[in-house]
Amino acid sequence: MSGNNGKLGNKPFVFKRDLENAGYRDSRLWLNKYLSISEKWNKVEIERRFDLLAERFLKIWQLPAIELEDRDENNEVNIFEAEDPKHKKLEYAIFFDQKIEVNQVAKLYVEVFKQLFDLQPETFFTTDLAEKVTL
Repeated sequence: MSGNNGKLGNKPFVFKRDLENAGYRDSRLWLNKYLSISEKWNKVEIERRFDLLAERFLKIWQLPAIELEDRDENNEVNIFEAEDPKHKKLEYAIFFDQKIEVNQVAKLYVEVFKQLFDLQPETFFTTDLAEKVTL
């Protein structure tokens, strides 16, 4: 029917439906079958046709069954949850709610130890931590 729409324009729906050899009733298109049995063309009929088309569409092009991993929206990875952080490149790190501009895990450890030392230097001297970090 789409080939005739231009010249039929604003003709009444029933005229378009019943037009001999060119109307919706004579159409071989599945899309037009619903129109061939409709008595009127209004908002309710348009919505019903939409539902039919949507149902058919979803039968033909089914949504794939896939599972997505839950990830943080910002794609940040907690260093304690990383598989093996050694020799990895970083963009930055967050420690005590402060962003630390580092690009290597080893440099991150140095920065963390510096900040911890500034906060509580006695911990480094009263425990075996000094030997472990070679102070």
